[in-house]
Amino acid sequence: MPHSVLDLNVHTPEQTPVVWLARTWQEGAIAAAERPLKKSKFLAYFDLCRTTNDVYRILLERIKFVDVPEFFTCDRKERKWNARKRQGFRMLGKLYPVSPKHVEQFWLRAIVQHRPFITSYEDTRTVDGVEHQSFRQAAVALGLARDDQEHRNVLEEAKTGSTPFSMRALFLMLLLHAGPAQPKEL
Repeated sequence: MPHSVLDLNVHTPEQTPVVWLARTWQEGAIAAAERPLKKSKFLAYFDLCRTTNDVYRILLERIKFVDVPEFFTCDRKERKWNARKRQGFRMLGKLYPVSPKHVEQFWLRAIVQHRPFITSYEDTRTVDGVEHQSFRQAAVALGLARDDQEHRNVLEEAKTGSTPFSMRALFLMLLLHAGPAQPKEL
């Protein structure tokens, strides 16, 4: 069965991407102000979960963001996920890695990897009916930050395509910015 990989990115509300084609910053700023921002695949996923019908809701409640490309296609023009019409074609989702020095984005990615059916940033920060102030606090409430398992997962994931130098740099960033509970165990 053929397959392809679709790169997916998570971003905090402050990091919503803006793209424009212009020769100068002035032209780009004017063009960006005159047209609406395009939604990212991540924001389109929120919309999909909020507006889906009952049939797809059952599916979305069982799969995570990284699994969405297997069942839905992303319309590049409208930035909207649509149900996949062609069966037998396997599309795999791959989340971009996030540096631990970007603490909020790092923990947002961890939450998205573990929770299905997320409808908004507020929903992502909500655990057991309590909305937390940060993604890190939500990750702690979910039990993702209780031990160093997420840090181990990051190092394991980085092993596949990293040089020894970049592995050491990643480990150093984990120590400095993520504050593992038992650094000697990593």
